[in-house]
Amino acid sequence: MQLELNSDHIERVKGRIQSAIAEFFDGLESGQTFHAQDLRDYVAKNAQVAPSSPDRIMRAMRREGTIGYEVVNRRDSLYRKV
Repeated sequence: MQLELNSDHIERVKGRIQSAIAEFFDGLESGQTFHAQDLRDYVAKNAQVAPSSPDRIMRAMRREGTIGYEVVNRRDSLYRKV
């Protein structure tokens, strides 16, 4: 029972993070660059999350084809919406 409640909670939080990331991407023009911290700050305004969660979920959304971006500079955490 407790495991089910935790799973439900995790899915709700993941859904809020995914929604915030989708909104962030909707606000960007194609070709516009952004830093990972810009995304983290935006998501943090919309959901309580662990600092690495937006990055991890953003990568998962790209793998799923939900959003598109490319890495411009990995060291500087700079990305470009495609």
